[in-house]
Amino acid sequence: MTTTTIGASGVTFPDATVQNTNKGIAKAWVNFNASGTILGSYNVASVSLANTSDYTINFTTVLSNANYAVIASCGANGSSSNGVIVNFSRNSNSTVAPTTSACTIAVVNTGTGSANNSSPYVCVAIFD
Repeated sequence: MTTTTIGASGVTFPDATVQNTNKGIAKAWVNFNASGTILGSYNVASVSLANTSDYTINFTTVLSNANYAVIASCGANGSSSNGVIVNFSRNSNSTVAPTTSACTIAVVNTGTGSANNSSPYVCVAIFD
């Protein structure tokens, strides 16, 4: 296994092959804003706004399968006392299934159940 050691403390990181093939390591992560601008990421090529509040996260390197876990959080926009949640996107009353090359999520206002695309940041991590 090839690794990279960074800093005086000797923090060691796995190389890309280990990152992509070992279980329990994040295969991708991204922090982006309401317009889909990436603020930080690993293995994410782009984030596109699919519609009012649905974002498609496109992976740089495809994953080995589509049975991964998506963990997400986001910040409220400050103009509402309602919380904001992230879940798998729904299109015509059916969930948009994750693929090896992308996943689609929805950002939703918990008080109204309506789309909320004004979160200052959305954070997503993908584990396989």
